[in-house]
Amino acid sequence: MSANFGELPHWAVVHAVMNTNGAETIELAERSIYNGIRQGTRGLYEDAINTFDRAVVACQTFNGDSYAMRLLAARALGNKGAALGDFERNSEAMACYDAAIAIYRQLAGQSGSSDLTVDHQT
Repeated sequence: MSANFGELPHWAVVHAVMNTNGAETIELAERSIYNGIRQGTRGLYEDAINTFDRAVVACQTFNGDSYAMRLLAARALGNKGAALGDFERNSEAMACYDAAIAIYRQLAGQSGSSDLTVDHQT
């Protein structure tokens, strides 16, 4: 699948996730996070926020219990928080950070470790 979640409306993201396998959804979510980071570094904060939002929707819509998807959701939320902060929407940024931290804590509890190491840093 060649679509990027950052280019799709939320309803289309849900539809796309329902019609892909886990590996494709992970790839699309990772690409969306990467694109959101690129948009944010260029000062396109509103675009970045929307792109991260779509990555979160994709991760939350994924049918199944996937450590990787929850980790991606936390990364998207953390990056969305940064973009919101850069856009001076601080209370929304804090809500994203809190949600990301809650996911990281849940994942750390499941793994029995407080150290969550990932291949891609946010």
